[in-house]
Amino acid sequence: MIFFFQILFVSSAFHDPFAAGFPVLQNQGWIHLLNKSLQRLPPYAESRVRSAVWQSSLCPTGIAMHFRSNATSFAIVGTLVGQIVYPNIPQTGAAGVELYARHTDGKWYSCFDRCYYGAEVKCNYENLLPATREYRMYVSSLVQVKDFKFAASGTNYFLE
Repeated sequence: MIFFFQILFVSSAFHDPFAAGFPVLQNQGWIHLLNKSLQRLPPYAESRVRSAVWQSSLCPTGIAMHFRSNATSFAIVGTLVGQIVYPNIPQTGAAGVELYARHTDGKWYSCFDRCYYGAEVKCNYENLLPATREYRMYVSSLVQVKDFKFAASGTNYFLE
């Protein structure tokens, strides 16, 4: 399965959600102060909040990426930094990505993935219907994520 990721990444262009030209990330305040990161509080807040709150704010839990695409497969890679903030949660729940697609009937449907966990999280969504549709990707990581990369197999990504 890891071999498939390599094929997808070689044949697909990576996309930076921060460089889309319009807001793609949701559920994140202080966008202009966060330096294109997935954390939830700006750096100046570190001295103003409790240590536990600051550590939790470094994790992107609850941040969503909203976009339209005609891709038939997506791949997501992120480098995990540090330890899980909530050690009672297993790795699969602590570093996940959920992808939902809006169907023509207006309902949201879950897209099934293949995820691999280690120093990096690698998630692959494949066999999606070849039509332009709206997607929401939720990052449910309880670990700080750096170098968030997104690859898609279609011809149009991050359509407004």
